[in-house]
Amino acid sequence: MNKTYNLHSLLDALQQASPTVDYVSECFNRSRISSEDIAPYRHFDSSGYTRNLIFDNTDFELMLICWHPGHKTPIHDHNHSTGFIYAVEGPLLEKIYTTGPDREHNHQSDAIITAPPANQTTYSTSPSNSPVFEASSRLIHTGHFTIISDDIGYHSVENHTDHDCCSLHLYYKPILFCHGYNTQNAQRTHRKLSFHSSYGKRQSSS
Repeated sequence: MNKTYNLHSLLDALQQASPTVDYVSECFNRSRISSEDIAPYRHFDSSGYTRNLIFDNTDFELMLICWHPGHKTPIHDHNHSTGFIYAVEGPLLEKIYTTGPDREHNHQSDAIITAPPANQTTYSTSPSNSPVFEASSRLIHTGHFTIISDDIGYHSVENHTDHDCCSLHLYYKPILFCHGYNTQNAQRTHRKLSFHSSYGKRQSSS
């Protein structure tokens, strides 16, 4: 019998098995995450999208990102983590970037999701100041998900609609920082990541 997951049962399922891309994809295929599920973590800010932590451990982190119309991320990598984006209230526009028009994608669906050693402080799939190119774009519709990793490419995500959107973001392993990329001057910048709220409680602005 195919079980349908809400937010709480999805979290339970994610903690029960070794995380392969196929397993996590099946979990999201079975998910029916409602607006009521995400209500405790639904925090917006007029200045930009918000990252709201729902759960984390040493293996993965799950957050809700809230987007007012026009909010978007810079182009960024994922520090060798594998990410899943599920649109609870969509759609969202995702653009994929690579370091060259002929760059090969290599992503094994049945591979165990891993990350570099925790004591490795700098990860990158391309040299600093290496130009990036837009390779493709896709819409993430409500109830659907996509997968992103540095093997697939870098990306940006945007709420291009006229209404608020919310999306779940799952990362194996948790990401403490990433790199942003500029298509105009090929600069790469270090981006330390933080949360607008954690476990439903707003973070202090100090």
